[in-house]
Amino acid sequence: FARNKLIPDGLALRASKRNLAVAEERKRVNENKKARKIAANQLLSNKLSKTEITIEAKVGEEEKMFGSITTKDIHEALIEKGFKIDRHAIELQKPIKALGIYHITVNLAPDINSDVKIYIIKYTNIGDNTGNNEGIIISLIADLVKISTHFPYSGLPVPSIIPSISLNCLLTS
Repeated sequence: FARNKLIPDGLALRASKRNLAVAEERKRVNENKKARKIAANQLLSNKLSKTEITIEAKVGEEEKMFGSITTKDIHEALIEKGFKIDRHAIELQKPIKALGIYHITVNLAPDINSDVKIYIIKYTNIGDNTGNNEGIIISLIADLVKISTHFPYSGLPVPSIIPSISLNCLLTS
């Protein structure tokens, strides 16, 4: 079988001194590659275990989330932190549907796992439709002060511009 099939197809070699030395060298190279890969995964595991990720989620009344947090969202957050791992390495039994703190397992290798701490917090938007527009008003006033200092000949002194603008913003919101 070896003479008719394996050797002609290149699947086996004759057991000469040269071929045995080549096989031993290939075996050593493969062992070194495995050792380096294990060391790199162990280092990555140590870095991941010290990592904390914050993901903002939109919520409605009674702090109920719109949608859920999946492995895709966690993977994107890890990429933003600078980690390049496979999305399928993130172990999540079911999507996250509530705010809170979660510990997610990341499988880097068959024997190397890491635990990542994830904070799911409420998404806050300045100037939303709830009438809470103080942040926008303050930034508008700051912009107007910058404009009036850059263009001092606008015709109006700075103190007279700010109260009228802020009052109009408060009345319209």
